[in-house]
Amino acid sequence: MRTESCRRRVAVTVSLLVLAGRSAHADDGVFEGSGGTVSLSGSDHVRMVAEEVVFDLRTPDVIRVSCLFVVVNEGPADTLLLGFPDYWPDADDDSPRPGVVSAIEDLVVTVDGRPVDTTALPAKDAPTAIGTGDQWCVPYNVAHVWNCSFAPGQTRVLRTEYSHGYSGSTSSSYNVSYVLRTGASWAGSIGAVVLRLIPGQMSLKDAWYPPEWHDTGTEFVWAATDLEPDCDIEVGMEIPAEYAAHLARAWRGEYDQGGAVAPEDAHRWVFGSSIFRHCRPQFLVEVSRALGSSLPDLSRELAALADSLSEEFR
Repeated sequence: MRTESCRRRVAVTVSLLVLAGRSAHADDGVFEGSGGTVSLSGSDHVRMVAEEVVFDLRTPDVIRVSCLFVVVNEGPADTLLLGFPDYWPDADDDSPRPGVVSAIEDLVVTVDGRPVDTTALPAKDAPTAIGTGDQWCVPYNVAHVWNCSFAPGQTRVLRTEYSHGYSGSTSSSYNVSYVLRTGASWAGSIGAVVLRLIPGQMSLKDAWYPPEWHDTGTEFVWAATDLEPDCDIEVGMEIPAEYAAHLARAWRGEYDQGGAVAPEDAHRWVFGSSIFRHCRPQFLVEVSRALGSSLPDLSRELAALADSLSEEFR
């Protein structure tokens, strides 16, 4: 499935990469090495036929991630250098977890159920800055690599498990990032992909990319077939009760050092920025519910905004 741009892709799913200060997670990809560094490469006959990535968000300080990739060799015998991207912050980065060298922790990689040792090497030609517009890009600068052999026609099951801290932004406290473009290094398109967010007490607030998720009541799911990934995933999570308390303080002017503020200024504090630009309408309903009857004017404004965003989502 070839798409015109990331924001026009509606019913598609993928794989990821997780960073810390710039948190990231990603698909296993095909790399090549030279001089102690690696760069993203590709294969013309080993194809990823299925993947599932599960993000367990039930603890507010760390994300636990489990990735399953099924790949099949549709050509001659081969040995590939496989890798899982990571981000190692330098002294200039603001890390949400001081003292943590790597964005991902507790990394475990298995091939057909057997653990394999990985080597962390600097990644050349990797994106080092977050993209904008239709080309959202999650940066990485390291790849954990290992060799994997394939007999003709052989199917391999790759599993990657790890944990990492959340990143944040001006509009969301708990951001989940995923480098899905590394999945394009396999031959052809990815056959079937399922991405699952297990939210715990959190809820999906901002869907920067992908824009549409299915809420099952216990998790958020994004699925696709025949995917040719060309941009990365970023979503923002929040705890509705915490977010309601934050909006209530802003609405009352409690963030203003000068004391009470006029109603129009309070309105501008809450609605005059871009913090709701990519907000899921149902999240605003959940926040309004958490407010209860304490601030009826704010609740009415949130309900009106939810209705307006619902029209845009249709």
